[in-house]
Parts: sequence; structure tokens; C-alpha cells
Amino acid sequence: DWIAIQGGFQHPGDIYITQENQRRRFRRITDFNRELTRTRSMVHAEEFWFKADDGFDIQGWFVKPLGFEEGREYPLILRIHGGPAGMYGIEFDHEVQVMAARGYAMVYVNPRGSSGYGQTFVRANDQDWGGRDYGDIMKGLDTALTDHDWIDTDRLAIYGCSYGGFMTSLT
Repeated sequence: DWIAIQGGFQHPGDIYITQENQRRRFRRITDFNRELTRTRSMVHAEEFWFKADDGFDIQGWFVKPLGFEEGREYPLILRIHGGPAGMYGIEFDHEVQVMAARGYAMVYVNPRGSSGYGQTFVRANDQDWGGRDYGDIMKGLDTALTDHDWIDTDRLAIYGCSYGGFMTSLT
């Protein structure tokens, strides 16, 4: 048997199982968060890409507030992952869900130094913490602000833990 955990932006992970010869036919064997997902609305993150000043392709995620209404302005939170070799992906994130439910838009990016894009990318911030990786994060924020004119630029916030806290202290 093969066992996997599968989730997404709007659903916490559950355990799935399949036979070795049927790898594409997974059967869910847990539904731990059935009540949560049945009774709560969840937001989806929109993937976006942008070019760093030196040509690296940088992946980011943008989240609208839950209950988004056209014509209103919303505050935005920039979130920075730890590591620096951490990585954001297609996963359930309770912090993002809570902030979106409280009316915040969110943006988070995988700057150089993040895992998942090969060794050249993960090593691209060696001896340069708070340098070009900081530029990647700020360009991600600028991209989100340009693409979403309904963000209230007088109400921007930033946070991160571990390496993200270090990067937060630079702003």
C-alpha cells in the first residue's frame, strides 16, 4: 500500500491510501476536518509570478479577504516564511485563513533561498541575507499592489517567524 497526505488551500490534509499498482486511485481514509470545512468558508490563494531584477522567476501567492466586495478597500499583510530555505506552496494555512476571515488581503512569496526551485535558487542568497532576497519580497509586494488597486496602502502590515522575523526587522 501507498499512503499520502493530501490537502489544499481550502482543506487541511487528510490521509489517502492506494495499492502500489493503482497509484492514481487514492482513497481517502480520514476526514479529520469535516466539521470545519462544512461550517466555515475558506479562501483560495492565487498564484502569481514575477521577474526579480536579475532575472530570477519568483513565485508568489495572493489572497483576497473572505467576503471580498468590489469597490471597497482592504488592508494587506505581507507574510515572510522562515528558513530561509522554507517554501510556501499549495497547502492549507490556518494563519492565512484567519487573517482573510478578519478582512485582510495577504501576499507571500518564495524569494531566492527558498526550497523547491533547485540548488542554484536555494543558494542564491548565500552570504546575502537581507539583500537580493529582501528585494524579491518587496518586488512581490509591489506586484500585488500594482495588480490590486483596491488595497489600502495606508494599512499595510508585515510579519514573519524565524528568518521571516529577521526579514521583517529590515523594513
